Amino acid sequence: MEAMKTSKQKTPTLFSLILAISLLLIIGIQMIRQAQATVLHGLEERANQQVITMVKKIRETIIYRTFYVENIAHSLNSSGLSANKLQDDLCNLLINDPFVSGVYVGFEENDAFFICYRKEDRIMIGGLPKDFDPRKRDWYKLATQSIKTVFTPSYIDAATNDYIVTMSHPIYDVQGNLIGVVGLDITLEEITDYALELTLDSSSSIIIIDSEGKIIAYPDKSKLANDIKTLSGELGKIGRALEKSEDGWITIMSDKKKMYVYHHTVDKLGWKIGVLVPYSRIADTHKSGLIKIWFIGSIILVGILFLVFSVSSSKLHSTRKNQEVEI
Repeated sequence: MEAMKTSKQKTPTLFSLILAISLLLIIGIQMIRQAQATVLHGLEERANQQVITMVKKIRETIIYRTFYVENIAHSLNSSGLSANKLQDDLCNLLINDPFVSGVYVGFEENDAFFICYRKEDRIMIGGLPKDFDPRKRDWYKLATQSIKTVFTPSYIDAATNDYIVTMSHPIYDVQGNLIGVVGLDITLEEITDYALELTLDSSSSIIIIDSEGKIIAYPDKSKLANDIKTLSGELGKIGRALEKSEDGWITIMSDKKKMYVYHHTVDKLGWKIGVLVPYSRIADTHKSGLIKIWFIGSIILVGILFLVFSVSSSKLHSTRKNQEVEI
């Protein structure tokens, strides 16, 4: 009889122990999920702040300078300028703004062309081949299809070897006839260098690609000006994923390595800014969180076990007393 009673007492004790461990596992899983969500949310906030900062830099460097070409187009539209005055204005603009690598105006009549550009820290005027026709250039043709300032994809300038983007603006007379196009080149070196400095930590990096997928900024400068979609390996996968996905988080798998990419599209330019975060960066944070979770869980488990055995011992002691009374 005593053996049967002891067996019955052990059964609820064992059941309580299994229940306690199960509850602990459920709580632990929920805590891990919460920790992962917290880490990702924190990274998203920081990545988003970096993207906002980078967008601001791009606006300051490129988009805000559209007033240059708009002002020149307006002055040629409303009153016209003499050839000498036009050339002087172009060169003065270049002298006063170190980020402008070239500024020029091409006309419909007689393929006239005025240019002032920077080469090896010198301001150069003209010097183009006699058969140069601005009307055949992409920046000119692109502008004639619009009434606003347009931007070319990034490219390496043949004259200066600088990595640049060109903005151009059409010039129309009061009757709406095309007179010509103003073009201005902005060097991208400032943006490239700024992106290298702006990182979450040593393990993360920033990539910027233009509307055609050419790399504008990336830690490995040998990749600049390459079409990211044609590259092999991790970069190629990132490029193809960015092209298809909307702004926000995407996950890239390459050579059994996982990477998170938070990206945003810059309006007007169509550029994409991506913050690259390796999974190891998040995994390290998870490990730290797991250690804390298991430490807390161990304390809880010890407490539950102590409580279960205390209750069980108390019941056993009470049962023995009752048995003694009965005897």
